[in-house]
Amino acid sequence: MARIILVGGDRRNRYLREYLSQKGFSTYGFAQNPGEPLSALWEALQMPYVAVILPLPATKDGVHVHTPLWDGTLPFASFRGKLRPGTKVLGGKLPKPLSEQFLADGIPYMDYYDEQVIVRNAELTALGVLRVLGEHRDLQPDALRFVVTGFGRVAKATVREIQARGGAVRVAARSPLAQSAAAECGAAPVPLSAFQEDPTGFDVLVNTVPAQLFGKAALAKMPADALLIDVASAPFGLDFDAAAALGLHAVKAQSLPGKYFPREAAQILGEKIQRLL
Repeated sequence: MARIILVGGDRRNRYLREYLSQKGFSTYGFAQNPGEPLSALWEALQMPYVAVILPLPATKDGVHVHTPLWDGTLPFASFRGKLRPGTKVLGGKLPKPLSEQFLADGIPYMDYYDEQVIVRNAELTALGVLRVLGEHRDLQPDALRFVVTGFGRVAKATVREIQARGGAVRVAARSPLAQSAAAECGAAPVPLSAFQEDPTGFDVLVNTVPAQLFGKAALAKMPADALLIDVASAPFGLDFDAAAALGLHAVKAQSLPGKYFPREAAQILGEKIQRLL
């Protein structure tokens, strides 16, 4: 029976291990619970296996494997040194310098976070935004005014989910093309620069742009009772320190599929990984 080693990750990887086991693979999971000794991973890597699966994202700091469920740290340098040349490694969103280091060591690395996975993940992220909203506001979307910044995959999915529930949505986007696309989807477009100058007239802001758009000056103009949800990756769209100093309600909402829909997210990854093995 082909053996797969899964390393790190959030609850998605627990369900991913379950999914792969149901598909006939023998699986070993490491760093999915606190207290696991690093030596257990090194021992597992001495046994025969067909692939190592890293999480999504594979890293948060560019140095260590992402292991939020574990109480230790796993540097990529140490991890790579324990892999045999020719080992097949699959992961999500690994920075290019790290993937190049794998290749330089004779270890083929494949990123499973492709367009299909991105789109399906975006849909779960949008549903996660609504979960965050429900945790922080009693009102339903149809009683709220939303602004979504950016109009990429996550933004589009978020706009659709808000509209499906009767919410009024403005889309603050940089390019005229994105603004036109937002208008075609029934949202009210506004130039991002204009919204940055006058960030008012909303109840909920959902940022999807991974670049800091709102510093202290812009945040100071925002409604004091607004809910600010940032689903972008670092460096994020909001200055969270400034938001806290101003008393604003800002939520750093990353990895929503793994938090709210781990089983569904794991199946998306499992289907893709099966095709790559």
